[in-house]
Amino acid sequence: MNDFSDHIGIIGAGISGLALGCTLAKEGYSSIIFEKNNELGSHGAGISISPNGLKVFKSLGLEESLNHSSKLGLTSEIYSYDECVYSADSKVRTTSRESLYKVLLNEYLSLGGSIYFNHELENIDIPIELFILKIISPIKFSILLLAMALNQNVEISFLVLI
Repeated sequence: MNDFSDHIGIIGAGISGLALGCTLAKEGYSSIIFEKNNELGSHGAGISISPNGLKVFKSLGLEESLNHSSKLGLTSEIYSYDECVYSADSKVRTTSRESLYKVLLNEYLSLGGSIYFNHELENIDIPIELFILKIISPIKFSILLLAMALNQNVEISFLVLI
């Protein structure tokens, strides 16, 4: 059995999983990401990051990297038919999922993070503290974090304490 008791396990190497791995590393925690696919890749169109989301990138020291791969909108406008009924300065940054993914991936790897491919969560056996991943033997963690896409538009992260 692989014993990663001194690591926090993260299931999923998407945007949420990589952001979580970067956050943990910056706080001094070792983590390991398990990804069900055999390679990394980001699918989807553009993504807009609100001021609250931008605070996360700033706290991770990734504000400059994000700024280089994104654009801050000048104004936000709401139209009713052909008439602009509201206009305000925009504080939302827009980028592609691929660019955002690359920023997070580069940071996670530079912080010493590891990603194990072809490892899909198959079962959680809470009473005996094992997380069964397809392809490999059982793995033991004290904490496992899941960062999985529910669909192409929504990612969810939650904590399972053992």
